[in-house]
Amino acid sequence: MIENAAYYIGIFGAFMYLTSYFLLQAGFVRGNSYTYTLLNMFAATCVIISLFDAFNAASLIIQISWILISIFGLIRMTMVRYSIRFTEEEEEFVERKFPGVPRNIAKTLLKNAVWIDGKDQTELTRKGVQNENLTYLVEGAADVIVDGRKITSLPAGSFIGELTCLNGGPATADVKLSGDGRYVAMSAQRIRACARRDLDLRTFLELSIAKDVQTKLERNNQPIGNTGPKLVLDNTHDPKGASTFV
Repeated sequence: MIENAAYYIGIFGAFMYLTSYFLLQAGFVRGNSYTYTLLNMFAATCVIISLFDAFNAASLIIQISWILISIFGLIRMTMVRYSIRFTEEEEEFVERKFPGVPRNIAKTLLKNAVWIDGKDQTELTRKGVQNENLTYLVEGAADVIVDGRKITSLPAGSFIGELTCLNGGPATADVKLSGDGRYVAMSAQRIRACARRDLDLRTFLELSIAKDVQTKLERNNQPIGNTGPKLVLDNTHDPKGASTFV
């Protein structure tokens, strides 16, 4: 067994290559993640060890190249991670809406974002008009109004325009600040363009939107047994172009 140790280590390395590639294709790891890079680096090392028993120059060149490229990738990821700086407001936003998201992806979302101090009744969306921004309410509250009737109120920490930022549909309600407030506006057109190029960004954004919608449902749905309309979908924007009630 000891005599064939290098052989079995090489087999294990091949298994690690296949495992890392499967995890990548299954969506469990990202191609530019530490996990994927280290798995490939470890696999290449195991294959190199196996070459002590059955030397192959071509294979050695490939494995050494794989290790060097992996080291380059690790250095690059570390430099990117620690070179990106956020303001205190940006840090709070990322921690609240995108916990665990790589800093470079969060920075992409916030690039060209505009932080605005809004006055009472500032219009954030208008019914029937395509939203230009994905808005995040930092401070204050906003009223959701349909046909002149207030449907609900959105507190600080809420997204506004989240369900149409990826498909470009029109707003199905008016949303206005109910008092002075602060919000950040991120270009919806730019978010759509980035999401088309970066599937990781799109995945993180969709997860954050789903969580925001769930929070709104839990806050706005009436207890079972109450009468009146129940909100079953974010009433600000519906991807089909209509608010949904039951």
